[in-house]
Amino acid sequence: MPPFAAWMPARLSPRERQACLDAHAERLRGIERIEPLFFHPWSDYDESQRLKPGVVARSGVQWNPRAGQSFEDSASANA
Repeated sequence: MPPFAAWMPARLSPRERQACLDAHAERLRGIERIEPLFFHPWSDYDESQRLKPGVVARSGVQWNPRAGQSFEDSASANA
């Protein structure tokens, strides 16, 4: 699932820290409804750990020129 971040919790006031904990607890209560992050299966990669030709990347930070995909195409399709 997408990460949950509480930025610099050591610098938060007790009330702010509790708000972060409450937000995280609420998120965990709905964990069954959160769509998991996509990860390509091992079979999509070649022996050099690159996506095989023809496999289209499915994240905004990954692209596969061997599948005719540009970074811009991937970023806009997976934003």
